[in-house]
Amino acid sequence: MIKMKWLLGIGMFSALMSNVLVGAQPNVLVFFVDDMGWADTEINGSSLYESPAQLRLAEDGLVFGQAYAHPLCSPSRAAILSGQYPGARFDMSRAITGGCVDNPSLPENFNPKYNMLWPGSRNHLPAEVTTLAETLKDNGYQTWHLGKWHLRPHYGKKHEGEKAKSDPVDHGFEKWVGIGGSGPGSYFAPYKVPDFPQGPEGEYIGERMAQEACKLLESRDKDKPFFMYYACFNVHGPYQAKQDLIEYYEEKLKSMPADTKQTNPLMAAMLHGMDQELKVLLDKLDELQLTEETLIIFTSDNGGVHWEMGKGKKTKYQMPVTSNYPLRGGKCSWFEGGVRVPMTIRWPGKIPAQQRTETPAHIIDIYPTVLSAAGIEPQPGQILDGVDLTPLLENQTIPERPLFCHFPRSSTTEDQLPGGSFVREGDYKLIGMYGGADDGSDRYILYNLKDDIGETTDVAKDYPEKVASMKKKLNAWLAETGALVPKPNPAYKGAQ
Repeated sequence: MIKMKWLLGIGMFSALMSNVLVGAQPNVLVFFVDDMGWADTEINGSSLYESPAQLRLAEDGLVFGQAYAHPLCSPSRAAILSGQYPGARFDMSRAITGGCVDNPSLPENFNPKYNMLWPGSRNHLPAEVTTLAETLKDNGYQTWHLGKWHLRPHYGKKHEGEKAKSDPVDHGFEKWVGIGGSGPGSYFAPYKVPDFPQGPEGEYIGERMAQEACKLLESRDKDKPFFMYYACFNVHGPYQAKQDLIEYYEEKLKSMPADTKQTNPLMAAMLHGMDQELKVLLDKLDELQLTEETLIIFTSDNGGVHWEMGKGKKTKYQMPVTSNYPLRGGKCSWFEGGVRVPMTIRWPGKIPAQQRTETPAHIIDIYPTVLSAAGIEPQPGQILDGVDLTPLLENQTIPERPLFCHFPRSSTTEDQLPGGSFVREGDYKLIGMYGGADDGSDRYILYNLKDDIGETTDVAKDYPEKVASMKKKLNAWLAETGALVPKPNPAYKGAQ
């Protein structure tokens, strides 16, 4: 049964609108990138990747230096649309694949080789969740989804005739141009999925999606504001980019310092192509004189892929996809490299330009922030774990609050450590790994992110009182949300 405790949660919505943002309802564009890490942009110091459109956003807006998402794709998409922590609130903690289920529960697999029983992950966005698109649609917005959805059951060729559950049109989007599953199979037409109209052979899907977005902008109802959720396919695998861009970065790398961390010209080309998509949309807003009427939020779903391109398959670029340095870890990891993402908000004339904040934020904050900008209150009793970021947009502050992550997965990409949950409070981050201690009990590690952004030194032994306090808050949050947590396996016989 889906757990819906109708509370406002930790992110109490601010009903009092700021005088600065009061006015006509803005158009809203959420530009959501796939697998782009915090370090994968010039804004956060990359010397290889070129990000002119992102810099253009930053010139007119607010950059968040410490924004968070989930370690994996589908949960982060659910987080944006629900304003909730999906791993805890409705048991979506993994990317939706054939292994996800309708109603997660602890498996009855008492394999003596494993010391924990791990919960499953939900395979669709529950209908009971009121999405941002539904709320905006109910308040007069045109609602459009473009690109990658990945919030419905995974259907392969054997399931093409089945009715897909939980498509964008089932969650408040009036128009949908994109793919319901995990990706296009190929970035160049012909595309390898059944639910996306084919383009001419050789067409690059990122360019196609930008054109589709421009068509929607041109044909919009000019008497109504719009909400466009533009979910890029870039920079997820399969790793493909236009040849001229690849060659450009091959040449650029020849003059880069020997200690350059990011060295993959193919990934650089994919990120460049994504940035060009953003440029096309920004140019179209300028052309249609919609720039000052449009609130734009740019962000990503998780950290960058830091393992070898092709996962052992023979490829031309036998190297890591990207580097998240100075952050530790990457996608599918609860270290900062897996959960810290780029985020910029722009609304010309309404919020100060050329600003940066190091106040921690989360993509769950997008929902209440958009409602605040639009002058819309959430439904009575609606759960919103996020908070309204409007004060930060006005050079003010928001109250300190803990940020959480629930990632109950048997292993992660960082040294195959077991999954866990964490709480970020102030400068400190406490990670609890389920069954991660040598004796099979849970293991807790503590990092001071202000002094140790790379999470190299566990200071748990130095601050036992802080560990106890943060552990108490983490456990209370898991209990309040009804999160499914791993349990010890009574059949475990110890290391074999």
